[in-house]
Amino acid sequence: MPYRDLIPWTAMVAAFAYSGLADRAAQLFRALEMDGIEPNQISFTSILIACSHAGKLDLARQLLRLMIQDHEILPLREHFSLIVDGLGRIGQLRLAEEMIHAMPFVPDPVAYGALLGASKIHREDQAQARGVAQTLAKLDPASVTPYVTLSSIG
Repeated sequence: MPYRDLIPWTAMVAAFAYSGLADRAAQLFRALEMDGIEPNQISFTSILIACSHAGKLDLARQLLRLMIQDHEILPLREHFSLIVDGLGRIGQLRLAEEMIHAMPFVPDPVAYGALLGASKIHREDQAQARGVAQTLAKLDPASVTPYVTLSSIG
């Protein structure tokens, strides 16, 4: 890359992430670091999107540790929500819910919405889905999403 700066690197990682090319996004992220460029919260968001969408949760957890320990970057609520989303996508609904409760933040509608969406897809535990929907309804009373999703779960 002729212009070695964090912004184009992050944009390229994000482009691969949103194109469903998680392996390519991960390669590029590693190259960014090898090139001596210090990633930031946005860079980590981009690579965590790739991991979440591809179900690469081991890599996502490694990246979260790397973010905290090596780069001394405090994860945002969004970073944890992406891991919740990824766990939900691969059917690990209990782990996703545990992650929500383990977050160092008050969980927000995004995390619960990801879990509720996964509950709709996997349809494994209707009691869990109802509990998540009730929590989401309390967090975001104006949203119809919990009710619509619950009606389709049964």
